[in-house]
Amino acid sequence: MIAITLGRRFAPRHLSAIIDMPRMRRHDSSPMEAQLARYLEAKLPAPSVQVSNLFRIPGGASRETWMFDATWDGAGGSKSESFVVRKDPPASLLETDREAEYAFYSAFAGTRVPVPAMRWLEPDASVIGGPFFIM
Repeated sequence: MIAITLGRRFAPRHLSAIIDMPRMRRHDSSPMEAQLARYLEAKLPAPSVQVSNLFRIPGGASRETWMFDATWDGAGGSKSESFVVRKDPPASLLETDREAEYAFYSAFAGTRVPVPAMRWLEPDASVIGGPFFIM
């Protein structure tokens, strides 16, 4: 439910505004924060991106779903945005096509269906430990 409604029109300034962060299950996310920051520096492009509030949303059998905030300096000053990353897990009971999922969400962009804005599809597992997409 959260991933569906986090489109640009629906997302709060920061995830901590809608989720009680201390109550969420904690993971050692610092390596993944650094990996996502490097990835976003190339995609935005921005010379320095800070990733914070990274946490895994519980549930899901076919993908790991993570939420995070990113801050960077861009044209006109500092920018901040919340993102969701859907990553293939190391092992899964189900096999699903991440490219088809990305295309499905993208197909509804600009319609009355409230879907998140799809940002990047990354097939390279070496970036964060599995293929993923960011919305």
